[in-house]
Amino acid sequence: MKVLIGLSIWIISLHASAQIQSGTTIVLMSTKDEIVVTADSRAFNASIDLDDSCKITALGNRLLIAATGEAFARNSDERLAWDAHTIGRNVFDEISKEESGEPLAVRVANAWGNKIKEKLQNDLNINPNEVLLGAKSNSLAHILVAGFDHDKPVWVAGQITYRVNPAGVYEAGYSVLHISTTSGDVALGYTDIANEFLADKTPRAIRWRNNLHGNPGDDPIAVGLIEAVRLAIKYTPPIHYGNRTLYPVGGPIDAVRLSRSNGIQWIQRKPNCPKN
Repeated sequence: MKVLIGLSIWIISLHASAQIQSGTTIVLMSTKDEIVVTADSRAFNASIDLDDSCKITALGNRLLIAATGEAFARNSDERLAWDAHTIGRNVFDEISKEESGEPLAVRVANAWGNKIKEKLQNDLNINPNEVLLGAKSNSLAHILVAGFDHDKPVWVAGQITYRVNPAGVYEAGYSVLHISTTSGDVALGYTDIANEFLADKTPRAIRWRNNLHGNPGDDPIAVGLIEAVRLAIKYTPPIHYGNRTLYPVGGPIDAVRLSRSNGIQWIQRKPNCPKN
């Protein structure tokens, strides 16, 4: 299994005062006929935990997008200040109308990643200490975009990073980590437990597999990926965030299937998360 490990940060706009960060475990698996994505719901800030975060978005009947890290924030009046998934929808609305020989997933990932990079650059200019709180190494965010192109699965994993230039100025950058045009899998966020389960090599992973929740006959891919996130919720250790010690993965599990022939099919979804 190819794993992208990174606690990532998405930063709010200048006028936002309540920074919300998602810990996140997101897992994707693709075959020639379907792409399944699962994710937890935990988000947190300096004082509270929230378990209603929508970390997967279906774009029409064509793409799935997901992201680790801080995907939204609220202003002091509690209105939404910055929402990465809304940006993703807007990018999709624009890009999907254009004719191109390049797969839609690739074009959307690049445009979306660069939009996030611009937001991060703006916030690095304003308050780098807040932006870098909880950042791992030089990674600030990961994004995932998946769909079908000419009946083949295509998924793109991208990363937003930062560096300090010789003048001491923070600079954000976006890069593509991997493009898959065949069957495969990827995990984002806190991936240690999910990776251990999916590799099925350690004694406890074998025990987990033997005691699998759900009925694999319904959809063995979906059941396995849901279980991977469930185990991540149960076994991911707590972290220190500011003055708090908290569990970064938690809440209900969302799961969605993008079928080559039937489009988007939600397997399980929180009521507050839109269908598409």
